[in-house]
Amino acid sequence: KIPADEERDHLLGLNDLYATLCEVAGIEELPERSAQDSVSFAKYLASGEEKEGLRKFLGTWQYSYGEILAESLRWGELKVIRNIANNKKPRFEMYNLTKDISETTNLALEESYRKTRRKMLKKLREVGPCPKDRTNTFTLTNGRKKGKRVTCNFFEKNRKRCGDYMGDAVCNSVCGRFDQLCSNYPFQ
Repeated sequence: KIPADEERDHLLGLNDLYATLCEVAGIEELPERSAQDSVSFAKYLASGEEKEGLRKFLGTWQYSYGEILAESLRWGELKVIRNIANNKKPRFEMYNLTKDISETTNLALEESYRKTRRKMLKKLREVGPCPKDRTNTFTLTNGRKKGKRVTCNFFEKNRKRCGDYMGDAVCNSVCGRFDQLCSNYPFQ
């Protein structure tokens, strides 16, 4: 049951509605590969206290005609933006949304935010459409072989596995569904 007249302020994405509504409706077994990036916030909605498993960050991407124009990451009260295709805007922008919801004071070049900006940009790259390949072994998180430790060679041997095991998230050079988009990505 969701309490009336209460507010919640934790970060979530529109895509999180899928997993949340499924949980509220009692749907336990979701179709494989559906809404892979959806995170349920049903328990948090009901209690306001249960924050385990919720998002700590949220990435977004702006596309036009198969090209990434900009990407951003929200992490806590900070938002970092990397402008890729728009030369009229600064290359990097960073804002404290608690203090500056209108995004008027760009903190990206301030020395005190340098480490945080780098950390956020690294995380943005990890969750974006053109992630770097994992170089070590990792554990499959879905599919029939869930739990098995593999490398990117697992996908090279059989490319069908890319779709079955979300390979584009860990082995972009082998499984990337955005091959053309990522070939022009300036941070490869």
